[in-house]
Amino acid sequence: MQCTKCGYVMDPFEKECPKCLRVGVAAENLPPPLPEPTILKNPSLARRMAAPPPIERDPPELGWPLTIALWVFLVIYSLSFLLYLANGSILTINCAINIVATIGLLRCQKWGYYLLAFFSVGPIVFAMMFGAFKDPISWFIGACAVIILLFTLGKWDKLD
Repeated sequence: MQCTKCGYVMDPFEKECPKCLRVGVAAENLPPPLPEPTILKNPSLARRMAAPPPIERDPPELGWPLTIALWVFLVIYSLSFLLYLANGSILTINCAINIVATIGLLRCQKWGYYLLAFFSVGPIVFAMMFGAFKDPISWFIGACAVIILLFTLGKWDKLD
């Protein structure tokens, strides 16, 4: 036998549909529906609640290219510091000063520029003049410092 309301296949001895009975009992026990919130009735409030306003972020003071270059060179200086530290070289002091100088430039400080010029580019120029510059890592670090100094000259007015 099959129920005429829901199509449930009943046993031959059932007189009423158990599925319809369950649904009817469940419908009787339901609490009354809640009223709609007032925010949904007011379209202007609903629009304001739908999405938060976009966050406006200021670009870095030195511009994105120089800031990204400084972060990349900071990682390079940190890795070279660890490499020199593992080898027991005295150049770890120079790498540490380069790290401090790069952080100073990221904070838009002129002392970072002066530190980088004095402790990176200065020794490289003297080593090139006297032919005593044979370490390829130092060449790379020096090239990074020269690139940073040239980029930073264009943003000199933004440094404090």
